[in-house]
Amino acid sequence: MAVPGSTGRPGGGLRSLLRRPGAARAAQDAADEEMAAELYREYHRPLLAFVLRLTGGDRPWAEDVVQETMIRAWRSADRLDDRTSSLMPWLATVSRRIVIDNRRQREVRPPEVGDGPLENLPMADEMDALLRKVVVTEALESLSPRTVRR
Repeated sequence: MAVPGSTGRPGGGLRSLLRRPGAARAAQDAADEEMAAELYREYHRPLLAFVLRLTGGDRPWAEDVVQETMIRAWRSADRLDDRTSSLMPWLATVSRRIVIDNRRQREVRPPEVGDGPLENLPMADEMDALLRKVVVTEALESLSPRTVRR
């Protein structure tokens, strides 16, 4: 019998993968990979749609949030309840918290600006004084000793 929210394969799907018996390392790694793939297949689209709404349609940001959510689900697989019919509520909560944390980080950090405002900023330019000095020095050097004595 397939578990609700799984792929419909008898004895397969995400629910059966959430139970991690103490297996050999290689078998555990294979089970982890299969669980991550199943998690992605089952929840990627609905989770991305949900996160796109949270991020105001910012797709790159939403994809980053979904990826981070999937990583957290994979890391927490041994603590997730395999009796639930869907992991979507848990995934949505994690995604929402990630978006909130990202917004808080953006608010704390000052906005980045290019060089545009700096180009129009009045700045003490010492080039005029340097040019004046050069012109005066050259003028003094061009004077003959006779002109200087007068």
